[in-house]
Amino acid sequence: MLYGPQASQRAHRLLDGVRVILRYDQDREDRYGRTLAYVWRARDRRFIQGDLVAGGYARTLRIEPNTRHAARLERLQARARAQGRGLWEACAP
Repeated sequence: MLYGPQASQRAHRLLDGVRVILRYDQDREDRYGRTLAYVWRARDRRFIQGDLVAGGYARTLRIEPNTRHAARLERLQARARAQGRGLWEACAP
């Protein structure tokens, strides 16, 4: 099951019309020229990738050398999976 539409809706609810703060890790772009950044909502410093992973809207993918928040995101993913949140419920056997 694809969970992309739900993840997109969640991201829009969190970010539409708001200022964000971007923080870069080791690389600023991937090999295709896409920006690689961690995103925080400016008004309350909410960590967007963390929110998406914790809610089961996204999965982690550790890609060296850009792993500054990997352990944190992996803990949030384990919790979301154990609690059957989002895609973890939708994709359960």
